[in-house]
Amino acid sequence: MKAVADVGKRMKASMPEPTPHQMATLDSLIAGKRDSAGLAGLDTIVIRRFRALEQDFLKREIARIRSEQERSLYRAAFDTLRSYGLDRCVAYDYTLARWYAGQGDRLENDSARLEEVARLLPYVKTPYVTGKIVQSYASGCETRRTQERQKPRTKADEYFDELIAPYKENVLFLDFWSTGCGPCRSGMIAAKPVVEELKDLKIKFLYITDESQSPVEVYDRFLTENGIGGEHIRVTRDQWNLLKAKFDIGGIPHYAVVDKQGRIVDNNGWCRIGPKHCKSKLLKLEKEP
Repeated sequence: MKAVADVGKRMKASMPEPTPHQMATLDSLIAGKRDSAGLAGLDTIVIRRFRALEQDFLKREIARIRSEQERSLYRAAFDTLRSYGLDRCVAYDYTLARWYAGQGDRLENDSARLEEVARLLPYVKTPYVTGKIVQSYASGCETRRTQERQKPRTKADEYFDELIAPYKENVLFLDFWSTGCGPCRSGMIAAKPVVEELKDLKIKFLYITDESQSPVEVYDRFLTENGIGGEHIRVTRDQWNLLKAKFDIGGIPHYAVVDKQGRIVDNNGWCRIGPKHCKSKLLKLEKEP
């Protein structure tokens, strides 16, 4: 029920009042003056929007619950030992190290892996095991970077490098959106305070849209009337398709974060909750060389 209530509120906030034409259409449908196919089409649009918002809410809740589970895991392991009258031991530290090593690709990127190591290390008391965990993290990072360097470059990679070149040495928060997307518009409005707060730092907010999905008149009016800050980029349909392929964009809004070296550190993972809620991570990236 909480998920339904949350989705309902977000739908209400993101969808404007119906126009006179839309109200006339609804009146006709309710009065039975339109065929059932027309009504079914309208239902399909509403249901699609509802399901998209519902899925977004559920994904965020699952990510939050998983994070809480991971935080409590190490404490719970030690509490279990104590319940059997045992104290910390090498076996306990070894078990935690093995658990971390088994995470593999579940941790999305080096930033997520570093956070996991930071949560783990305070519970490991054996210096040797601590060293092995740090060594495993560093080795994994280097392996993944080598694999990235060896990947053949695509046209999408080249276009993306060209797109972000003017923002070199800045942390970038990318927001893929369109004027016809209610959640996109409401998300941009909600992000205004943090965009304004961080505008003098080396953090840039790039709002990217496909010009065919965002007519210039509607685009300009929305940005002007709502005072949306940040950097605004309209790309062609072909360029949008390149970005769509590179970031595996299945729907919008879609967010990504790029570090000062131009590396994608998150792709619609932790950043999908929006700039306001991941400000601390953006600031941390901004402090890195």
